[in-house]
Amino acid sequence: MKRLSSLFYNDSCSYYKSALIISGSGYRKEDGQLLLTPILFLLRHAIELILKANIIDILEFNNQDILKCKLVTENGNKTNIKLLNCHSISNLFSYLIYLNTQYSLVSVFNGNELEFSYKVINDIENIDSKSDYFRYPIDKNTKVYKRKFIIRGDIGIAPEIKSTNFLFLFGSQNEECVVFSTKEKKYLELVKDMSSLYKILQKKINSSTKNCR
Repeated sequence: MKRLSSLFYNDSCSYYKSALIISGSGYRKEDGQLLLTPILFLLRHAIELILKANIIDILEFNNQDILKCKLVTENGNKTNIKLLNCHSISNLFSYLIYLNTQYSLVSVFNGNELEFSYKVINDIENIDSKSDYFRYPIDKNTKVYKRKFIIRGDIGIAPEIKSTNFLFLFGSQNEECVVFSTKEKKYLELVKDMSSLYKILQKKINSSTKNCR
């Protein structure tokens, strides 16, 4: 049987690649709506899975029981949150930092990457802390999520978007894109940041896990 960390890593890759495929597809705009909701869900889930892959990789190497594992904050405070039941990106990242310190692992995060990771994780947590905002149309109290991304204004070049280098989202700098509202720009920025965060976490596990392919 493959190592559990490998299974989580491989699934994370599938979700991440699916997000890229949708982003680069002509179907990314449907009925006047940019398909940001499924893209953001796929990226968020890919990040959750690769965080768990990193954590499980360390636990497996140190012969820890994955099923009984409960999270510890980076400050060393114990929680009752089981690893496999946790959907909080922030809690998982905090536990990963704790494990790096606990087992005296050499961190692959440079200073800028660590600061950037905290920022993006905080942005994700503020919007979707429980992995349901991009997954369901309503919350547990049946309140409708107001997150439909409607194209506003005329079709045309939007330099403020091009300058942020959303090449994987729009295909090329010569391709026409839409003029977005301020809220939509925020989510487009989050797509870019989540993609960058995934690559940082991917680099970390690839530096220590040999079987995750």
